[in-house]
Amino acid sequence: MSENQEENLTNIGFIPYKRLEHRPHPWRKQLYIKERNMTVWQLVSGILTYGQTPEEAAEDFELPLETIAEALLYCIENWELIQTEREEEWQRLVKKGIIKEEIALG
Repeated sequence: MSENQEENLTNIGFIPYKRLEHRPHPWRKQLYIKERNMTVWQLVSGILTYGQTPEEAAEDFELPLETIAEALLYCIENWELIQTEREEEWQRLVKKGIIKEEIALG
């Protein structure tokens, strides 16, 4: 994407992510962390689970602070998508017998 195209998108309220990327997947639509086999939610859920600050997460995951900031922003801006995919993943794990339905519902 050229600088001019990026500027035009920014002017209409679209903020392109520089450290996140789309990857082909049968059902997942959320972005991934560049150069990692990790979705945005996998990163953000780890941050939330351990109660980390962005700085602590950057150090722990060995990622630039800017990547952490983009992932957090993306998660906020795309919360409905993240929730939908979390539910889809749970259902798939239950269907495969990896998680018992009672645990998934609890």
